[in-house]
Order: sequence, then structure tokens, then C-alpha cells
Amino acid sequence: MPSPDTQLLFALIIGIFALLLLSGIFVGTVLYHQKRFIKSQNEKLKILEESERQMKDSRDQLRGLSAHLQTVREEERTNIAREIHDELGQLLTVMKMDIALARKKLLSSKTDGSAEPVIADLIGMSELADQTIRSVRRIATELRPEILDELGIKEAIEWEAQMFESRTGIKNELISDVPEIDIDREKATAVFRIYQETLTNVARHANANRITTIMEVRNNHLIIVIKDNGRGITASELSGAKSLGLLGMRERALIFGGEVAIAGEAGKGTTVTVSLPVGKS
Repeated sequence: MPSPDTQLLFALIIGIFALLLLSGIFVGTVLYHQKRFIKSQNEKLKILEESERQMKDSRDQLRGLSAHLQTVREEERTNIAREIHDELGQLLTVMKMDIALARKKLLSSKTDGSAEPVIADLIGMSELADQTIRSVRRIATELRPEILDELGIKEAIEWEAQMFESRTGIKNELISDVPEIDIDREKATAVFRIYQETLTNVARHANANRITTIMEVRNNHLIIVIKDNGRGITASELSGAKSLGLLGMRERALIFGGEVAIAGEAGKGTTVTVSLPVGKS
């Protein structure tokens, strides 16, 4: 029969073994659940990364679609402007010449004065034709300024600044000493449309009477800063439901790796900074 000390030692060994066994089971259970947790987190991370990738692909696709739509829109504007200018403009010019010829024939013919009302009508028709021709040219120019394609973005910005000042009476000072700008047609169009939208916003909302436009090339980027002395755009206007025009400006620049920054100060005006890489794509 084992002695009491042997029995105590045996019980102690069994207790330690049981404790080790329970500890092993506990550690194994913890490691198992930890492994499952890590696996679950990794799966969630993969799902999140895949979702982010899909969202990025969707954004890239939407941005590409937006760029394509803008290109198509500009091409259609160009085609319509050309048709209006060439076809309708020529027809109106021919009509004006026919009116002038008819008036000349009436004046040279010997009549008893009964043709005077007709001559007066022809003079009125000729003046109306002149007004219509000017309207056609204005509409065609607004659709697609020829100066943008023929002379480039610098001259187009200068022209738009002058036209804006003459239309609105808002002084628009242009400060620029940049030489010829190496920029492709799509980028030039984006810059020009952003500038137009900025001036339109000033005329509609800023209550300004003066604008300063600074144009320069810095670090291979075309920089245009448009600052007005109006009431200053607010944070709510920058992010509100009616800020789609501002969003469109940013998107136009972002498509070509550029950006549009807008900052307003109450009572001191709004500053719009456009930055776009230059150089052929």
C-alpha cells in the first residue's frame, strides 16, 4: 500500500496534469477563436478593399464618362456654331443683299411715289437683317469662340474678360505676362469653361463691381486666380444643393489632373484658383 507521501505526490501530479490539460484546452480554445477572429477580420478587410476598389473603378468610369460627354458636348457646340455661322449667316447676308438690290431698283424706277412705303419697309427689313446677323454671330461665338481654337487659351481668356466687362459693366482687370501656353485643346476648353462659369457666378451672385484675374504658369501648371470684391461665398453655398455648378468646375479640372479651390470671406469677396497641368497629353 502506497505511503501517504506517495499518495499526495500522485494526487499532486494528477492535479498538475489536469491543470495543464485544462490550460491547454483553454489556450487552444482561445487560439482557435483568435484565429477565426483574425480570419474573419481578414475576410472583412478583403471585402472592404474589394468594395473600395470597385468604388474607385466606378468613380474612374464615371469620370471617364464625364470627360467623354464633355468632349462630345464641345464637338456638338463647335458643329452647331459652324452651321449657324456659315449656313444661317450666309443666308442672312444673301437676304440682306437681295433687300438692298430690291430697294435700289425701286429707287431707280420712275414711280408716282406709291413705292415709298415699300422702300421704307425694305429699309426696316435690312436693319432687322443686320440685327439678326449680329445675333447669329453672338450665339455662334458663345457656343464655341473661334479665338480659342485659332489663337489659344491666353487670348481666349483675355477676350472673355473684355466681353464680360462690356456685357455686365463689372470691371475685369487681367494681369498676365505668360508667353504662349503649351496646352492641348481639351485642357484649354476645360480652363475656358471654368473661367466662364466663374464669371457667370460673379455676375449672378457676388454683388461685385470689380474682378481681378491673374494668369501665370508655375511649376508646369497653368494657374488662374479670379478674385472679386463682392459679398463672399459662404460655406453652406459651397456645399449646398445649389452648388452643382461649382462641382462641375472641380470635375472639369480633376479629369485632367487639376483642381479648383474656392474661398470666400464675408464682405471681402471670393477667390477662385484654377490649377491645371500644361503640356501636350
